[in-house]
Amino acid sequence: MKRKQLIILLLAICPLGVFSQIQESSFSKKEIRKARPTYINLSAGLNFSKFRDFATSPLFYNGTAKTFSLSRLKADDNREAEIGLSYGSGNYNASFNGTTSSSQIKTFAFNYSQLYAIQSLSSQKWNVKVGALFNTTGNLRVNPILQNNSTGLELFSTLFGSVKVTRDISSLKRFAFFKLKPAHRTLSFRFNLGLMNNTYRNGYAYSGQEGVLNDDNYLKSYELKTFSGARMSSALDYTVFLKNKNGIRLSYEWDAYKTGGNLDKFEMSNHTVKIALLFNKK
Repeated sequence: MKRKQLIILLLAICPLGVFSQIQESSFSKKEIRKARPTYINLSAGLNFSKFRDFATSPLFYNGTAKTFSLSRLKADDNREAEIGLSYGSGNYNASFNGTTSSSQIKTFAFNYSQLYAIQSLSSQKWNVKVGALFNTTGNLRVNPILQNNSTGLELFSTLFGSVKVTRDISSLKRFAFFKLKPAHRTLSFRFNLGLMNNTYRNGYAYSGQEGVLNDDNYLKSYELKTFSGARMSSALDYTVFLKNKNGIRLSYEWDAYKTGGNLDKFEMSNHTVKIALLFNKK
């Protein structure tokens, strides 16, 4: 009987303890938000990628695109939020039976991310965060050899679940043959798994009948498909923070996605290497 009363008492006290912690942290919420470092993230790099679109051709197209991105990053050990835009442009080629086909791609992307620390898994050297990432990527493809199907436009919108692990390596004094100056350094890895994938593109056959019918609505035959396809991405970042509170970041990013369907499936993979400058706004 005493054991049952003790359990009831603990169950009654626990919610009060949790509530008191929430109340205590809410008093300093404004101060924590103001103290959180805010950066303007400006980056440039090269994207080595390939794709194929079964709606027009089963061939793989390979190429390299120049990429540029701009984002606003607000991050500390407890929380991380980032919103940004990116742009890429490049030429992709496929060869078959002595004939080379070239496709020019322009890619636009929007990202919004929120991550929260798991204190039980974090320490002075390690930081573990979980959260979500929303990404919308649009491709504009032009391939003259496909004639009526020469222009392609598609949108891929994905909600990811994210995990990010960061290691403080400030104590590292030497890397390979290089001697490192004292500085705040971090090495982080992030993995994103697509939970909801949406696509907006034309189906098979790729070109509609708008041209024949003198209809100016180019997107009339386009279809929106929800929970279609699959997508995953990851990022490996090495960041050095300078004495003036700005930072330099070297990154390798991987992204792969495919749509649903059989005859009109689209697949693409990206391997991006880039350098970023982090300008501290405070």
